[in-house]
Amino acid sequence: IDESKLELPMWMQEKFIKDKQGRRPTDKGYDPTTIHVPSDEKLLAPPIIKQYLDAKSNHWDKLVAFKVWKFYYFYYNDALIVKRLCDVPLHIKQKRFYCFFHEAMLQKFAPILVEKGHKLVLVEQMEETVQKQTDLIRREVCQILTRGTYFENQALDYDSQFVLCIIKDKENPDFGIVFLDATTHEFHIGQFKDDKNYSNLRTLITRFKPVEIVTLNSNLPQECLNMFNSMPNKPTITTLSPAGYPKRIGDIFSTIKPYFHRKEAKQTKLPQYLEQIKLSFDAEAKSVNMDDDKVKRLEKKSPFYYAMQTLSLAVDYLKNIMLADTVFSMGNFLPYDLALEKQGTLYLDSQALENLEILDVNYAHNLSSSRSLFGYMDKTVTGFGRRLLKRWIASPTFDAEKIKERLDAVDDL
Repeated sequence: IDESKLELPMWMQEKFIKDKQGRRPTDKGYDPTTIHVPSDEKLLAPPIIKQYLDAKSNHWDKLVAFKVWKFYYFYYNDALIVKRLCDVPLHIKQKRFYCFFHEAMLQKFAPILVEKGHKLVLVEQMEETVQKQTDLIRREVCQILTRGTYFENQALDYDSQFVLCIIKDKENPDFGIVFLDATTHEFHIGQFKDDKNYSNLRTLITRFKPVEIVTLNSNLPQECLNMFNSMPNKPTITTLSPAGYPKRIGDIFSTIKPYFHRKEAKQTKLPQYLEQIKLSFDAEAKSVNMDDDKVKRLEKKSPFYYAMQTLSLAVDYLKNIMLADTVFSMGNFLPYDLALEKQGTLYLDSQALENLEILDVNYAHNLSSSRSLFGYMDKTVTGFGRRLLKRWIASPTFDAEKIKERLDAVDDL
C-alpha cells in the first residue's frame, strides 16, 4: 500500500482536530488526551468500528490495541506507527487502513512500542460469546502500558524507572515535583525555587533519569522542554489538561483520602508524610479563622503548595492509566527537600555528576554505568542495595556519625 495516498478522516487531520469538549489546540483548557469524533461518523460506522471510536476518543494520545477474537487491531495513525516499528503489513478496507497482530506477539511488540515513547491501550473482549449473532461482544479498556509503568519481564534487581510529575508556577521559577516508581511504589515529593538556568531541575533529572515526564499542557517553558529532549535517554513527555488547576489543598486531600480507606479496619489513615502535610495546612487554615481568600493566599506561601499540586497531577496521571488503585494506595511517600540536602550532603550538581562520571559515562549519547565511579564501587547483590548505593554516591553525606554507622554495618556483615 502506498502510504502517501492514504488519507485520514477530516476530524483526525491537524487543522480540524478538537478535544472531546470541542476545544482546538490553541484554546484554553484544551485536553490533548482526547479527540472529538463527530456523531455522524459514529452513525455511519459498523458497530465494531463504533466501539473502537469510543475508545479512541478517550485515548487520542495513545495507541489503541483493539482486540477482535485473538488479534489486536490498530487503525489510522496508530496503524502506521505499529507497521513501521513492528514490521507488520498494512491493510485497507472501505477507506479505513489498519494493521493487526496475534495476541501471542503482544509480549514481543509491546516493549518495542513503549520504549519508543508510545502509550499502549489494550481494549479486551469481556465475554467469549454472545446470545445472538446480531449482538456485539462487549469490550473495555483493561490495561494501559507506558514507558514509566510497564515492567513485565523486568529482572528482580532492576534499576528504578522513574516518572517525573512536574508543575511550574506561571510567573516564578517555583517547581513542584513528584518522582514516582510504579514498581516499588515510591513517591518522592518536594518543591524548590530554581535559578534562570534551571540548575536544580537539571541536577534532579541527571540523578533520577526519568523515563517519562508528566506535566500540564502549556505549563513548562520551552527551555525546560529542550532540556528534557536533550537528555541522552530522551524521556517520553505526557501532557494532561490544565482544567481545574491550581486546586485547593483541602480538595486535593479529599481526592486522595479514599485511596487509603481500609475496609477491614473501617478507617482512613493517611501515610505519615502526607498526614504531616495535612496537619500543617489545617493549622495554617485555623490561624486565619477559615477566611477563604486568606486561606488561598496562605496556601500558596506554604512550603508544600506546589508539591501538593504536583501530587494531584500524579494521581490524575495514575487514574488516566488505570494504576491509581494499586500504585497510589500502596505508596511509600518520601520527602524530597533540596535545601536540606544541600545542608547535609556534598551537593553535586549536574555538571559535577556528568564531568566526573559519577553515575554514568556518556558514549556518543549512550549512557553506561560500567566505567563510572558508581560502576566501579557497585558490588551489591540486590536491587534495593544498588539503588541505595547510587543515592549515597550521588549525595555523599557530611555526617561523620552516619559514615561510621555505614562502615560498622559493613564490618558486621
